[in-house]
Amino acid sequence: MQGGGITLDFWEEEYTETSYLGWELEEKLLLCAEWDTMDRKIAEIVRAFLFRKLATIKLLQSELRSVIYVTDAGSNVKAAFTLRNKPAPSRITCAGHQLNTGIRKCFNSNPKSEFVIPAAAIPALDLRNEVKSLVEHCKRAAIVKQLKTSLKQECD
Repeated sequence: MQGGGITLDFWEEEYTETSYLGWELEEKLLLCAEWDTMDRKIAEIVRAFLFRKLATIKLLQSELRSVIYVTDAGSNVKAAFTLRNKPAPSRITCAGHQLNTGIRKCFNSNPKSEFVIPAAAIPALDLRNEVKSLVEHCKRAAIVKQLKTSLKQECD
């Protein structure tokens, strides 16, 4: 593969609490794999899982040297790309994840939180919640199929 970028993201299906890792290339799903091990998601295991699963679709680590991986800022994922004595694939942090994390912390509406939302921020929080509701409606009503770009509910 000559260059390009692959987006990686772990997520958990809420009902079964099953973890998955997804790989996207140019907004096309390359691969989605269940975290099929009882092992913790530590750097060495994440890296081995990542390249083992990519190999199942004929993308070998040796052929992916010019690819840039876009990930969240999870310490285990970041560490998977900086292991000692291993070639370091290029990794950058997803700006969407960073922005979403900052916004969620800013709008933490937990009354027990040490960070209280200032009154001036309430309209922005209301707008965020309305946009989330709109995205959810578009997804449930299959309106997203008519759009040229995908809608993202939230990045974790």
